Amino acid sequence: MGIEKRIDIKNFPKQHSVKESLMGGIGRKVEVCFYYNSANTIHGVIIRDDKELPFRTIIRLCDGRIILATECQYRALPDVDEKVVKQFTFSE
Repeated sequence: MGIEKRIDIKNFPKQHSVKESLMGGIGRKVEVCFYYNSANTIHGVIIRDDKELPFRTIIRLCDGRIILATECQYRALPDVDEKVVKQFTFSE
């Protein structure tokens, strides 16, 4: 558990969109590997991509696992999951 100054019941960090970020943005499909093993990858989609503190990027893998970008290496793909964009983009 913890406390993050910018996150509470009414506040959340601003998020990158795929239109402004070639490497990320909510809904960006990615190819993920672990321990720099690019011969063994899994697809995922970015569900959180903070523009401001705490600068977290979270990826949902195609098998349902949720990982932090700091736990893997990933490559942005050109595709965007519009359903994820709608689901994880919040109005201010």
